[in-house]
Parts: sequence; structure tokens; C-alpha cells
Amino acid sequence: MDISHEESLMLVTQVQKAHRLAAGFYQRMLPAFESLAQSLDTSFWYWQSNLFSRPAGRYTYPGKQWSWDLLPMSAPLFVFLRQDGPHMQISDLVLEFQLQLDPALTQASKKGQPDPVVMVNSEPLLLVYLYWPTEEAKEDLKTEWEAAIYPVGTAGQMEVVSPKLKAVRLEFPLSEFVQNAGAIETTIRSHLQLK
Repeated sequence: MDISHEESLMLVTQVQKAHRLAAGFYQRMLPAFESLAQSLDTSFWYWQSNLFSRPAGRYTYPGKQWSWDLLPMSAPLFVFLRQDGPHMQISDLVLEFQLQLDPALTQASKKGQPDPVVMVNSEPLLLVYLYWPTEEAKEDLKTEWEAAIYPVGTAGQMEVVSPKLKAVRLEFPLSEFVQNAGAIETTIRSHLQLK
């Protein structure tokens, strides 16, 4: 397919703007997640991409990998932890943020390499998972959490996800978090009071 100089210039300029916009977005979002997590007395534990592998290593040509792996921040998850000691306490908490910038990608990725040109529009989401011990126990919170399942019921419904953990999944339009993170924090706190 041949394109003109003007069309190619417009394309590469759009990609440049998209990268700058993405960098600015993360410069705002990552501190907002951290601030909310700190307000709940949790500390950063780890992050990973929820859908993708990390970009190809230094000696692997990226074109040989799944192209979406070059965008690991399109579907990241961030896990924060409040743990008062080596054993689980009722006051412990695992807080997980899952950012779904393109929920259509989540479904399409199960069928191979999605074509970004034909994907349907979808509303970006923020999923928040809260996990806490059902009782004081000798087990380690991290180990128990890693063995737990995700809550699968209706958003906002408390579920038992392991023998010693309860959890709740909350779902918000990402635009709501961007506009008013304080309202999201209030909702999270209201669910923590029900535990």
C-alpha cells in the first residue's frame, strides 16, 4: 500500500502524540494509585501486565513477539499490601488495581493477535480487588493471597476466595477515577467497613 509523504508524516506524528499522551497519562495515574493505596495504609508490593508478557529481551527482536507485548501498560495490575506481622491479622489487606484501558482487547486477545484497526470501541475500566483475612491465622498473607481465586460474582459482592480470605471486586469507569479519585476512595472505604 503506497501512501503519500503527507499521509506518512501524519501517521508518524500521530504515533508521537500517542506516546506523549500515554506518558502524561501514566505520570498522572501512577501517583494517583499510589496516593489512594497509601491512604489505605498499604505499601506497594509488585506490578505486572495482566494480559501481556514483558517486551522482548535485549537479544530477541521485538517483531518476533506478540505485538501487543510492546504495550504492557495497556492492562497492568498493581498490588499493594498492608501486613502487620509475619502471620495474618484481621487488619491485613491486599489491594489490587487492574487497569483495563481497552476491555475489547481482553476478549480479542483470547483469539490470537487482535487487529487494532477492526477492534470495537470499549469503555476503559478500573477494577479494584480487596482481600482480607477472615480470621487471625499462622499463614502468611502473601502466600494465602497467591493461592486465592479472583472474586467472580457481581461487583461489590463479598466472596470467600480461599479458606482464610474474603474478597470483593469493584468496577469503575476509568474516567470516573480520573475525574474524582476521592469518590472511588470513599466507595472502597465503605466496602472495607463491611468486612
